[in-house]
Amino acid sequence: MKINLLMMFAVISLCFFKTEAQQPQTAPTGDLILEKGVAPHKGLDEVYRRFSEGYRKLDAVSVAELYTETAAYLAPGSNVQIGRQDVLKNFSSFFDSVKRQNGKIEIIFRIVQREVDRNMAYDVGVYTLVSTNSKGESRRSSGKFVVVAKREKNDVWRFQVDGYSDLPNVNSNNQRPQSSGTVSQAELQTIRRALEAQYAKLAEALKNKDFEAFQALRTADFSTIALNGGQQTTEQMEARTRLLLSVIQPPMEVGFEILNLNPRNAETVVATIRQRFSRMQEIAGKLRPIQTAVTQDETWVKTPDGWKLKFVENEKDLLRFIDGKRVEPGKPYDPNAPPYDPPTETSLSQKDLETLFDPIFAERMHKLNVPGAVISVVKDGKTVFTKGYGFADIEKKTPVVADKTIFRIGSMLLTD
Repeated sequence: MKINLLMMFAVISLCFFKTEAQQPQTAPTGDLILEKGVAPHKGLDEVYRRFSEGYRKLDAVSVAELYTETAAYLAPGSNVQIGRQDVLKNFSSFFDSVKRQNGKIEIIFRIVQREVDRNMAYDVGVYTLVSTNSKGESRRSSGKFVVVAKREKNDVWRFQVDGYSDLPNVNSNNQRPQSSGTVSQAELQTIRRALEAQYAKLAEALKNKDFEAFQALRTADFSTIALNGGQQTTEQMEARTRLLLSVIQPPMEVGFEILNLNPRNAETVVATIRQRFSRMQEIAGKLRPIQTAVTQDETWVKTPDGWKLKFVENEKDLLRFIDGKRVEPGKPYDPNAPPYDPPTETSLSQKDLETLFDPIFAERMHKLNVPGAVISVVKDGKTVFTKGYGFADIEKKTPVVADKTIFRIGSMLLTD
């Protein structure tokens, strides 16, 4: 079915307020909430995940990459802007202002209506910005948005149209009143002390192999995103916890170090923690000492029974030692294998390099009025990437071909 873009935009604008009072259903990432009746969509939900990640990293290039080359950007109080480069300029200016103030910012999406066709889709929703200044004080603001997404080659979805505006600062009668959105430094310290107490209880529950005490510190819908990207449901995590507690043996040492606290409001906070756990455990037919360590983001929510752990994601820097020998995480233990020696550098694919260089060349060529350019990346004497940009002949629309178009060397050899 072919979708008329203008008609679709009108229809979804009229439908927005009908759906806003529905009860939300949280998606696994914590940055995306789907209202009841809104179906998950792998391609679209991945765009929102990367969008939120770009906000956390203040990475304008990665956010702009989520828009099509001809995207229409409809910011309040501005003319319609066309093209990914204009989108990039907007986000670059915004993120630079946050960086200058040594601040941080997060964005959370709530989708209230969604329609998906084969190659086009639209979402209607509400976004919430959580900004934190250099003093650790947080503030929230919200707005409504409509996006039209387009499926491009390789089943990659990008935003074709993005329009948004602020929401009035009032509470809906159908929803629980929200906090003011500001968490002071004193309140943040109170939250930190409360979480430190909860982590101490988690450590004791592990050492005592007390399943009920362990579960009492989790919400009923607790879930995780594993290192491989797969979701672990509440039931799966319960089974995994029971198994862990049944096989670990003393002596045991458990430690949780809070590296960073990022409050979303007075009742929800994301704690980045470093967890260390040593114990004895039977592996490969023998009781062996095991030490593990991992850094991860843990979302805690305040309940009538105190702070409880709701969601774990972004596992990284995982270390695992068995019998004092480092082993590769996720792989079966082989007592005769040499110690795991991870690579010291990450190899980049052609697609990775294109993703890196394409927006840079587009922005610089536009700014400097350069009609054509070429890049080659050489490593260890071998060309690992080459690509042409723009035109070799503007009048004839002859594109630059990396291994055929000839450029004058000029003064490039005049180096010290």
